[in-house]
Amino acid sequence: IILLTEQTIQVGDYVQLQTGVDGEVKKISIRATIVRTFNGEDVIVPNSEFVSSRVNTWSYGDNWRQLKIPFGVSYDTDPDEVVRLAKEAAREVAITKEDASHPVRVLFEGFGNNSLDFSIRPWCLMKKGHAGMLSEYYFVLFRKLKAAGIEIPFPQTDLHLKSISPEVLAMLQQNAASSGQVEGANMAGKNGGRDIGV
Repeated sequence: IILLTEQTIQVGDYVQLQTGVDGEVKKISIRATIVRTFNGEDVIVPNSEFVSSRVNTWSYGDNWRQLKIPFGVSYDTDPDEVVRLAKEAAREVAITKEDASHPVRVLFEGFGNNSLDFSIRPWCLMKKGHAGMLSEYYFVLFRKLKAAGIEIPFPQTDLHLKSISPEVLAMLQQNAASSGQVEGANMAGKNGGRDIGV
């Protein structure tokens, strides 16, 4: 009755519940609400869940919603160039909507372990849910960065072994020579042992 009279949730709204259910409200009855998820499932949600728990709605008041698309680039990259390319990429995606109150923004989020971390903050109008939205941005962004020669890094680990036994050293040298996976191994005697940088 509260939902039906106050109309804080209406048919056609896109909602996200604390239980993890998210989708479009298809029907509101006295005891339960039907939510169609973006996977095509119809979930029957007791109305008490809407009244007693926090509900995120993407279409209450208006349909504007800001997305967040995080990504990282190599430390050798010019941040200003990344911002320029990311804005271009966002504006090429058809669902992006922009006006004076809803500009496309690119934020420099910080210095990651392996990358300079950024995020694109475009606005869109919620009409058919968010399924596939982020994928569209990543496709365009990847092509932009690759065409500009900007590297998208992956986690890397430097391993330094000290005072290694001659037997293990010989095995590492043999594996490096046969597999070709270790390049430029730097081996030097140090304090009576071996110092290997991989």
